[in-house]
Amino acid sequence: MRWLITNRTIQENGQFGGDMGTLSYCVLRDGGTSTSAADWLPVGSDDFRKKLVEVVQNTFPPVVKDGIPTPPDEQKHVCLFVHGYNNPWSDVMTRYEKVATTLFDGPDGLGQCITFDWPSKGNLLLPLRSFRGAQDPH
Repeated sequence: MRWLITNRTIQENGQFGGDMGTLSYCVLRDGGTSTSAADWLPVGSDDFRKKLVEVVQNTFPPVVKDGIPTPPDEQKHVCLFVHGYNNPWSDVMTRYEKVATTLFDGPDGLGQCITFDWPSKGNLLLPLRSFRGAQDPH
């Protein structure tokens, strides 16, 4: 499954803009493409969390089973992918898809990868303002 948290504006046509917007949570629709903005479905923060917990509970091995911990090489993880500054949305999503496919997909994958996408517009100081909004859980 693919996961997106962003504070980019979401334009009326469903495209992700280059300006700062409110914190939004999205999941990729079944059969969707990460690089297609239209394939990302907005969900509330509670639904995002519930879906993630459900996927983890249904696909991750238990941390401990019958009193025996899962060996480290069999454990799964939830990871956050945050891109650098001055990256257009399409480049970010292409990179995210490559990371998710290469490292997280399949039975031997690492687990689930969530991308956090923010607009910097080439401004080195804008990330500080961007991440302040990411601290708010809702």
